[in-house]
Amino acid sequence: MTNSTNQVASATLGSPEIMADIIDSLKRLERIGSENSKTVEKIIEAAREMEAKIVSQFRRQRNEIFISASRLAMNIAREERNSLNEAAASFGVASDHLHDLDYKIINQSDLIIGKTNEQVWANRSAALLFSKDLANGLLNVIAEYISQEAKENEAALEALETHLLAGSDDVWYKVSMTSHDIVARRNQKLQEDFTALFVISNAPLDAGMFRASNSVDFNYYFSPGAARIAMPLIKDHGGKRCKPPQKSNLAIIVCNGGGEAIPFASEDFVY
Repeated sequence: MTNSTNQVASATLGSPEIMADIIDSLKRLERIGSENSKTVEKIIEAAREMEAKIVSQFRRQRNEIFISASRLAMNIAREERNSLNEAAASFGVASDHLHDLDYKIINQSDLIIGKTNEQVWANRSAALLFSKDLANGLLNVIAEYISQEAKENEAALEALETHLLAGSDDVWYKVSMTSHDIVARRNQKLQEDFTALFVISNAPLDAGMFRASNSVDFNYYFSPGAARIAMPLIKDHGGKRCKPPQKSNLAIIVCNGGGEAIPFASEDFVY
């Protein structure tokens, strides 16, 4: 009877060797779980850092910014009159991934996965999906959006300068050239093209092109009236806004009369 009881106890509790194996297995499982937990933390942290870098590139003050590879490809295909596949290839995304790469930025800080509506570092699954989308071209999509935004901003700025600033009383433009530009006769080309615009515009009294009167600088100045009629030309030659120059420091290149209607800086100013 005693022997039977011992056998049952042995079967229930297991032998010391078996128990030792079980304990070792539990410890190994605990160690693997701990290591896996650290790996997951690293994945999530990496996703969080990448989110911050991406969001920082979008400076527009809006509550939501949509980043959609499919929408981007459709816009490009429409503008370039090519296929959706060609449009996707133009910014480095395979056509079979187009509908996977939809994201949005909310609260000017959170990058959200379109498919799951989760923040990219919300959990392991979200971070891994984000990582997969990055590998499939998400960064190319984001880069294209940033590029287009920069072009839109530049166009808007140019429009403002052309229609608002150029016609004001004190906005002058300066084109600076090098000795190589002079040898290449870029200054002559600038003068000829401006003269043509000046004549077509009926020689406005407030429009004039001038050069620095000293022999050291290759700087060319355009009055506000000149900027009004020739802004694209001035921009093509790298023109930048500048302080109004003094008439005594300039030599006339193109002007109607002596420039009496042109707002030069006062001769009393010291630059």
